[in-house]
Amino acid sequence: MELPQWRRVVVKLGTQVVVDDSGRFAADRIANILADLLEGAKERILVTSGAVGLGRARLLKNRTQSLVQKQACAAVGQSLLMNEYHRLLQRHEVCAAQMLVTSDDLTDRQKYLNFSETLNELLRMKALPILNENDSISTAELQVGKSFGDNDKLSAIVAAKMGADLLVILSNVSGFYKTNPRTDQRAERLGIVDDWSILNEIEIGEVSRGGRGGIDTKIQAAKIAAMNGVYTVVADGFQAGILKQILSMREWRSDAPFSLVLPRFKLPARKAWIGFSANTAGSIVINDGAVAAILNRGASLLPVGIIRLDGRFTANSIVSVTTENGEEMGRGLVAVSSDELGRMIKSAQAKTGDPVSHKVNSKLVAIHKDNLVIYREIRRQNSENEKNKHE
Repeated sequence: MELPQWRRVVVKLGTQVVVDDSGRFAADRIANILADLLEGAKERILVTSGAVGLGRARLLKNRTQSLVQKQACAAVGQSLLMNEYHRLLQRHEVCAAQMLVTSDDLTDRQKYLNFSETLNELLRMKALPILNENDSISTAELQVGKSFGDNDKLSAIVAAKMGADLLVILSNVSGFYKTNPRTDQRAERLGIVDDWSILNEIEIGEVSRGGRGGIDTKIQAAKIAAMNGVYTVVADGFQAGILKQILSMREWRSDAPFSLVLPRFKLPARKAWIGFSANTAGSIVINDGAVAAILNRGASLLPVGIIRLDGRFTANSIVSVTTENGEEMGRGLVAVSSDELGRMIKSAQAKTGDPVSHKVNSKLVAIHKDNLVIYREIRRQNSENEKNKHE
């Protein structure tokens, strides 16, 4: 299979790749990775972990600490981390541009546009944007299962929203395996992954040592990237020359020492922002009638189809749209605040009417159909595209 030319590349470095066992910056390893990245990609964005790890080595001797101590470690480690990147990039006469990101920066539309403009300008100036979660002030980023959930998801969201061609996740694993290679000596690495059902069968395992991610966050990242037209590679960051091999490969080889996840249906940029923001302001639980109307008729979500609201949000917030059985069927940009929507729900449910009508007053719509991203519809589109490829 022929691979495209990689114009814009996002590379994510895991904590164990950046920080060695003694808690020091792995300078030689990172120097080689940076050299390969600068040589192999015209436009490049680096997402790096390691700030908490470096700060921990300076402030704490053990690996267990409270949340506030992690934030303190991040504050110390972030400056240490950037000093190291500045030093290494000076050899190549490239400026390191630090960007600390919180989930709100990619969820709020105006903040996201500002973020995107700055990032694009840095790329035009030939600087290397170096992104990390703003761990020193944001508690959510330091807790597994909340917000980005490690830099894996952050890197995928950035790759998707910045129109990258390739996302490379370098960590202490050499790809995706159906079973855990640390416990199963017969585990075989997955080469090309073009069927998401395979990803769903992967044994998740534990969170990575020293970091907050693991196989689960890499699976999520690969799915986000793939649904936005981005190729994803998961590879061993300890293997010398691995990034150079990835970026120079023009045709897939069965002996490639990494996993490649192929891209799927590409969402428009605005839909990608809605459907794959880092977090949501709340959730809306809808009834079966509303589910059927949205899936079968492409309808907007009306107040009469809403069972309840979880959380408080303002107008134009991104919210999760959930079925009665707890399935997140998609996300949407809500038209009104939770307080106003609550009043609309009470009023709508007190009247009779057709909750699935296409001819609705736009002022009475909770989420307009143009502002809804339905995951099942994306999967359907992916299946149709695959079918068309083979016909």
